[in-house]
Amino acid sequence: MDLFLADLVSGGYLLDCGEDELPRAKELAQKYADLPLGFTDAAVAACAEANGKRVLTLDTRDFSVIKKETELTILPA
Repeated sequence: MDLFLADLVSGGYLLDCGEDELPRAKELAQKYADLPLGFTDAAVAACAEANGKRVLTLDTRDFSVIKKETELTILPA
């Protein structure tokens, strides 16, 4: 984890989302507060909406619920 974060800080990887997606992440987290969605999954969904609408996850429980609203493609299918 430390090496990955160091690579992010040094520009080794670029994130395709950021503070522009925070309001949408907050909206999703609040709307689906009855799920154990949490902010992290809501942020992943918001970032995916802004960048191709695809999410790679093995935890489909929460993403499958918000899939209709966000039009996400859950991978692997």
